[in-house]
Amino acid sequence: MTVGKKIKEVRNSKKLTQAQLAERLGVTQPTVQQYEGGRRKPKAKTLHRIADALGVDVRELDSRVFTFRDQGVDEDATQEDLLKHIKDISYSINELLHVFEELGLDAEDRELVTDFAIDFANTLAERSKKERKDSKK
Repeated sequence: MTVGKKIKEVRNSKKLTQAQLAERLGVTQPTVQQYEGGRRKPKAKTLHRIADALGVDVRELDSRVFTFRDQGVDEDATQEDLLKHIKDISYSINELLHVFEELGLDAEDRELVTDFAIDFANTLAERSKKERKDSKK
C-alpha cells in the first residue's frame, strides 16, 4: 500500500476529513488530497507531522521510516552516542550506494540490499547499546 493510501486509511479510521487533517497540519485541504492521491509525496519531516496529527507512529504510515529509537538509541543518549551512531549508519549507506553503482542492481535487488543494510545498522546499534551498558557496570 502506498504512503498516500495509508494516510487516507488511517485518517478515515480516525473519522477525520481531509480538511480537518489539513487544519491540524497547517496546510490546505488540496495538499492533503495530493498526499493521499500520490500526486505529492510528503517529506520525512512532514510525514512525522502527519503521523503526530493522526496519533499514530510514523512507521504505521511508512514502514521504511528510520528512527533512532528503532535502532536502539535511547532517549537519554549523549551527543557522542548519536554522532557515533550516525557515522556508523552513514558508512553503511555509503557502502550500499557503492554496491548499487558497481552491480547495477534492479529495484528488487536494491530493496534486498537495503534491508540487509538496515539489519546491519540494527546490529551496530545493539552492539553500541551493549557496550554502553557494560561500561556503566
